[in-house]
Amino acid sequence: ALCWFVLRDRQHVAEHNWHFRPRACFLVAGRLRCRSQSQRLRYGRSGQRCDLVRGSQSLVASGLLVQGRHWDLRRRCDSSRAPALSGQEWGPLDPPADIDSSGTIVGKILEAGVKLLLREYDSVQVKVRCRFDELIWGQVEAVHLSGFNWCSKLRLSARHLVISVPEGARLDYGELLGGRVQLTETAHGWAEAVFNEADFGNFLTYPQVQAAAPQIDGVTFRFLPDGVVVDRPAGRVRFEGLLGGERFIVELEAAADGSPTAVLLEPSGGPPGLAEAFTSFFRTLSVDLAGAVLHFHALRLDLRTGTKGPEEVIRIRLKAEILRIPNPLRDRI
Repeated sequence: ALCWFVLRDRQHVAEHNWHFRPRACFLVAGRLRCRSQSQRLRYGRSGQRCDLVRGSQSLVASGLLVQGRHWDLRRRCDSSRAPALSGQEWGPLDPPADIDSSGTIVGKILEAGVKLLLREYDSVQVKVRCRFDELIWGQVEAVHLSGFNWCSKLRLSARHLVISVPEGARLDYGELLGGRVQLTETAHGWAEAVFNEADFGNFLTYPQVQAAAPQIDGVTFRFLPDGVVVDRPAGRVRFEGLLGGERFIVELEAAADGSPTAVLLEPSGGPPGLAEAFTSFFRTLSVDLAGAVLHFHALRLDLRTGTKGPEEVIRIRLKAEILRIPNPLRDRI
């Protein structure tokens, strides 16, 4: 059926150089589609997201009248990188609000897969925000994974871990009907890991992190799992390792903007460039957790109340690039 429509805010439309004609769009399978192949308008009920897509970007207008009803349009940007945190380096990564039970189904499948990847955990929770009429097209609005006291099969551990994809993801609905979650395009978001001293030692000796360790004169620095000390009042964390059989003590200082700077404590007068190599190492570090690629963004030291009382912890914020969902039957993290 052909639909006549009128954009209420003509000035906003002119600013974004949108051009429409009556009868230029038609309704197919619950979506309003433009005759131009470069544009499409996906609609929802009042208060739901409705995207006008041109190329790889979605633009915005104040509202749309279709068949006498008002439809809200909201901005949805191209996610070639992780979304901003509202101007805050440490903005909250809160779980999304529920809409209907369709998100629960996706969340339970993801929870089951995550649990199979872990050696131990206290809790695993996945919250998915979506609408059933969009889910059948493979679209979810937000995904939020969180858990406490995790330890993976390769002994990567954390007191708390959050991975948040707040601007949506696209899934293969056919795979979902078979009980599997498979992405059809890369999703972007943020992650945060909270480490105590033992966790940070496990992180440094994690195979991917150790493989990327700095080299001096062709010799790779070998991290030691013990010897990590968090000094929150001073804003520093200390760790130890071996280089050519000699023991080194390195300290990371967390700046106000979250960027770490390494300082060589012992031995004095060590190899030139070692401290600079560690600074670059942490600022550019990336870890691929079987398709979930986490890029270092910022570090700070914090105080957390654990089961044994307050403890000083290392809080690391990372940009998340989700290339695929890990498969617990073949992947180990």
